[in-house]
Amino acid sequence: MNPNDDKIRELFDKLEKIASKELELRRDISAFKEELMALRYAKSNFEPTASDPLKTKAATEEPPQKKEGREEVPPHLAAQRAGTYQENYQPNQQPNQQAEQNKREEAAQNASQSASQGANQSAAQTAKPIFNFEKFLGENLLNKIGILITVIGVLIGVKYSIDNDLISPLTRIILAYAFGAGLLGVGFWLKEKYAAFSAVLVSGSMAVLYITTFIAYDFYELLPQSFTFFLMLLFTAFTVLAALRYDLAVIAHLGLVGAYAIPFLLSDGSGKVHILFSYMALLNVGILIVSLFKNWKSLYYSAFLFTWLIFSGWLVGKYEYEKHFSLAFVFGLAYFFIFYLTLLAYKVRKAEMFGRLEVVMLLLNAFIYFGIGFYTIQSHPQGNELLGIFTLTHALLHFFVGVFLYKKELADKSLLYLVLGLVFVFITLTIPIQLDGSWVTMLWAAEAALLFWIGRSKKIVLYEQISYAVMWLAFFSIWQDWTFGIYDRYSFAETLENKMTPIFNAYFITAALFLVAFGWILWVRAKTASDASQQGILSLHFLSYSAPIIFLIVSYFTFFVEISLYFRQNYLESAFKIVDEIGTTYYNYDESIPKFSYIWLVNYTLLFACLLALLNWKRLKNTILAYLSALLGLTAGLVFLVGSLYFFSELLEQYLFESGQPTKESIFLSDASYIWIRYLSLPFMLGTLWLFFKKVRSSLFQFDLRKLYDAPLHIALVWLLSSELIYIMNYNGMQDSYKLGLSILWGCYALLIIGLGIWKNKKHLRLAAIGFFVLTIAKLFFYDLSQLTNIAKVVVLVILGLLLLVASFLYNKYKNFISDEK
Repeated sequence: MNPNDDKIRELFDKLEKIASKELELRRDISAFKEELMALRYAKSNFEPTASDPLKTKAATEEPPQKKEGREEVPPHLAAQRAGTYQENYQPNQQPNQQAEQNKREEAAQNASQSASQGANQSAAQTAKPIFNFEKFLGENLLNKIGILITVIGVLIGVKYSIDNDLISPLTRIILAYAFGAGLLGVGFWLKEKYAAFSAVLVSGSMAVLYITTFIAYDFYELLPQSFTFFLMLLFTAFTVLAALRYDLAVIAHLGLVGAYAIPFLLSDGSGKVHILFSYMALLNVGILIVSLFKNWKSLYYSAFLFTWLIFSGWLVGKYEYEKHFSLAFVFGLAYFFIFYLTLLAYKVRKAEMFGRLEVVMLLLNAFIYFGIGFYTIQSHPQGNELLGIFTLTHALLHFFVGVFLYKKELADKSLLYLVLGLVFVFITLTIPIQLDGSWVTMLWAAEAALLFWIGRSKKIVLYEQISYAVMWLAFFSIWQDWTFGIYDRYSFAETLENKMTPIFNAYFITAALFLVAFGWILWVRAKTASDASQQGILSLHFLSYSAPIIFLIVSYFTFFVEISLYFRQNYLESAFKIVDEIGTTYYNYDESIPKFSYIWLVNYTLLFACLLALLNWKRLKNTILAYLSALLGLTAGLVFLVGSLYFFSELLEQYLFESGQPTKESIFLSDASYIWIRYLSLPFMLGTLWLFFKKVRSSLFQFDLRKLYDAPLHIALVWLLSSELIYIMNYNGMQDSYKLGLSILWGCYALLIIGLGIWKNKKHLRLAAIGFFVLTIAKLFFYDLSQLTNIAKVVVLVILGLLLLVASFLYNKYKNFISDEK
């Protein structure tokens, strides 16, 4: 017996007495609550609702009952109390201490609930007010719509008066100025009490004054050029001061950015682009001045977008270097510097760091101007000699900007790395750009590699995002080089004058350097981790596949283009001049060369799929690449079966028809290559089938592909064997017997598949073989017998019958083996 049992029993008795007192206290509290409720609802004749806190809590607590002189504890309270006893019982703790601890815990819990309820009530009281849609419409939106409609109405009225010649041009201009001045006066008059409404009127008045001045100068020639620019400068300065005084960006937006639409709304097609560009430059100068005091990014973004869109649209559609070279170069440079200074002005004045959008705008401004300047200079007859100098100047400009930002501590080291990387890229490309403009493709590849390295190594997600956009620009650029540099540009005359050597040409060297840059990107991608998962950027995760996708596509097409180029040149050089009886000259080409080109391109594709699969299975171990290589191999195999086998037969017929001598139908000699091209190509197809048959069990595939692969494997083998049989028969002059030979071949192959299905325990092979037997028999009776001789009919029927008997014998011999397989 445990010596502590008596002590434990004594302690439990004391705990039970304390619990009885506690239950009695709970009963008194319940009665007290009922009395409170009775007094609360005595004067009003209705019962408390279920949501009443006193009613709810009193109902949930049952008073203890007495039975035989002792208090009867309700079951739920007894279970709760028993659990409390067991949980809080400790041998060295006194009962009074335990009870006190329970009371303190209960008090703390009640205090916590009260505090939580108080916090919820406080939060409800301090909640934000509900958005007042009516207030937003009446006080904010209606005035902007009103001023816009008013300005449009004035424009329509002016146009109507012009069309109907109601008033003289001078009167129209005076009335327009008077209307603008009136709006301006009313705006200033209401400034003290209605600042927001006043700002809208002031901005609208400035738009009217801009419009009126533009009409007076461009349409009616009532104002001289110098005075017009003086007025524009005055209005710009006034708009800037008004925006700063009101401290509202809406004035600058409506007064400056809104003025971009003026020349297009009122243009008469006169083509005075220098006026338009000067007008835009003046507006941008106003935005530059505003940027010295206010960080109104939306104003800068709007002006940036409008200016470059208008300028680029004109450059693409209306630019002529004889008339517009100086104009385009000067204004492009002016816009570039204005936006550069605008971006730097507020940051320099406030000594603030550059954010993500500022970096993006910095890069966009640099590359847009570089593209425009490159296009402008290249369009000039002597422009190619200046492209290198232009690129070098661009590099020096970025260098000075980077040094300035670093010394002023306006950007981190990553931005300095970016600017210095741009300097390195532009200097590196100065020589190739000077020699050949097509090498500009390397600008994007090198820039993508640099941005990606900075983004990954320095953990700057923004630079990594920009690098993906530049990667795709580089890809489209090299694709354009191949399309316009080889296929669309290459003609018969250029072939005779400037023959390109495969591999040793500018396009292959560009592609090789492109692959080097993207190979380095893939190496950095494998060695470093992206912050996309940590920052929750799902789009960046998908964009990270851009580099391997582009690398794979360019790797394939680099040699594809060279093979195609080789045969394309041979085809164009095979032209044979023919003059007919009436003196018409035309050229005859060797039509066998495109067939050879097709065959070797398919062979190359099969080889590429095999090498890609081997590299993946040996080194990369990538599931997506495994499926991709299998799909490429399957597609190339299908193209081989459909196209290459057909061209083999065409080349054989041409070889047999010509017999090594030119005829009237063909002036080109055929040789043994027309025959052996088939047996040089078959290893590519057979090697692909064998490789994927061996690797289809690889763990890289997420499900078993063996059954799925059996179908294309055996279809390809039957196809190849049938083609080979027909090819041999044609070569030996047995064209009429191919039907008999095919039926026997198919029957033998079906028997082979049945045996293979029994040996390998593959039910699907045996069923497929039986279906193939049925197909062969249907071909025999519905197609072959009607065209075969009697002896041939006997031979084929006997052979197929024997094959079916052998197949049945195999089923009977191994029936137990087949029935026991799972």
